Amino acid sequence: EEELKSIKKRAQTELLPALRLRAAQMGLEAGRVSFRFQKGRFGSCSSRGNINFNCLLVLMPPDLWDYVIVHELCHIRHPDHSPAFWKEVEKYCPAYKTLRNETQKQGAELIARLP
Repeated sequence: EEELKSIKKRAQTELLPALRLRAAQMGLEAGRVSFRFQKGRFGSCSSRGNINFNCLLVLMPPDLWDYVIVHELCHIRHPDHSPAFWKEVEKYCPAYKTLRNETQKQGAELIARLP
């Protein structure tokens, strides 16, 4: 329980500034940002631009955080996984395919450790 609280606090203090920086670079503004422990995904973006992050993301290397942040911010412009969406992701994260695979791999390992 205490370890999970520590991870959540770290996620809030490290991922939120990274999100704000990327949003500014991309000319976007996210709505509300939430941090949760989820067993199925590492980020999501609502139709209102509210973004949720899995707290476990902070346990991955920063280049993987960046990919997830870019991915979710791109959903503000493209609320789908259309070719236009992936082109937008690639614009800000050229190695997104490799990073997506690594995020899925490391994510599965982290999620398996959740109580």
